Amino acid sequence: MASTSKAKVTVTYADVLKSLNTPELQADLDSALEQLSTTVVRLVESFECIAKQLHTIEMSGSTPPFKKRWSSLRKEFRELLWNYRSNASFISGRLKSVPSQSKPSSLILNIH
Repeated sequence: MASTSKAKVTVTYADVLKSLNTPELQADLDSALEQLSTTVVRLVESFECIAKQLHTIEMSGSTPPFKKRWSSLRKEFRELLWNYRSNASFISGRLKSVPSQSKPSSLILNIH
């Protein structure tokens, strides 16, 4: 049986900060966040459109009622959106709190 060894790469905290503070990365993050927020808005709009269409179908009386199941799905959807918002706020706050080169470089991150 062949032994596989992984190379151990040591990265300092300062190196990580340098890579996170590049204008290119900031521009990429801004673009990705803009696209993500646009996608979430479209997702919410689509969800509401489906809700209206299901209500119209339900009012026609041609199918069993959807309301109970749809209310459950809406509740789960809103919880997911709230979790998304909370996580996005946390990540945004962490990125904004990264100071420029002010953390001690004595902290070593080991990446395997």
